[in-house]
Amino acid sequence: MSSTTYTPPVDQLLHYQECHEDDVSQWPDYPAQFGFTLEHVPDLVRMATDKALWDSEDELLYWAPWHALRSLGQLRAGEAAAALVDLFNLDDDWLAEELLAAFPMLGEPAFAPLAGYIADPQQDSLGRVTAVDTLGNLVKAYPELSDRASEFLQAQLQQFRSQGEGLNGILVQELVTLQVTAAAPLMQQVYEQGPVDQMFAGSWARVQVSLGLAQESDFTPAELKTTPPAGMAELLDRLDQFTAFETARDKLIDEELSEAVEMDTIARGWTLADGARPILSDLSQGKPETRSQNKLNKAKDTKGFGSRQVKQSKKGKKK
Repeated sequence: MSSTTYTPPVDQLLHYQECHEDDVSQWPDYPAQFGFTLEHVPDLVRMATDKALWDSEDELLYWAPWHALRSLGQLRAGEAAAALVDLFNLDDDWLAEELLAAFPMLGEPAFAPLAGYIADPQQDSLGRVTAVDTLGNLVKAYPELSDRASEFLQAQLQQFRSQGEGLNGILVQELVTLQVTAAAPLMQQVYEQGPVDQMFAGSWARVQVSLGLAQESDFTPAELKTTPPAGMAELLDRLDQFTAFETARDKLIDEELSEAVEMDTIARGWTLADGARPILSDLSQGKPETRSQNKLNKAKDTKGFGSRQVKQSKKGKKK
């Protein structure tokens, strides 16, 4: 890829840096740093959707579309949304997080392209789930879109019989978030007839409680319990077993290090040394952190762990 494909100042993104910031607040200020204005939107859109860059094995060229996407968000370039929705089809979990952050920055003009993508059954199934999540973020940023979103989400959920459990699950979740109690009969139908991934909004009993239509005391613990999708219960059980193993191992390491430090302290009381020497207590500073306490928090962040596939992120590969 030649840098002459893009003109200044957009071409500077081709060899800028990697994108490992975990939070939007850590993003560079692209308009200020590179002098981007709305006149650069067409080139930034072209870069953000450049397949050659997304497929590049170059350590920096690969990241150029990510920077372009962020730049468009910071420019509030709502006119770019129609072209950018295709990014939801790319197979990268890290990119999903970027889309969740960047698209709401595009403002109200992003609503129609997002809705159109979600409603299209030909689009990527996981991409549609992420798009619903993104639509939810857009509504949080622009509450005046709530009524429009409520109407769209209900209309989309009415297609539940022909949709995957993940899409149905997150549609219910967003309706609950918006407190659309009028959609309760439709949600009940979805739960009774399926498919629906309960990892999003919980069981039907939990949904009723979340909507304020019932209290927890109205249900048994079994009714309130979330039922994982097929095959997920076994995976969750294995994760619990692995966590228990790591906890036991870490406890053993702590005990052994504590004993070693105690022995070293006694030894130092017996030994008069003229020069410095390594001590066992120094080892306690190097004990690796191996706990997996947030194994399911990540699942919650991705909105529907049960419906998502395990995918290798190109971003993770290039770290």
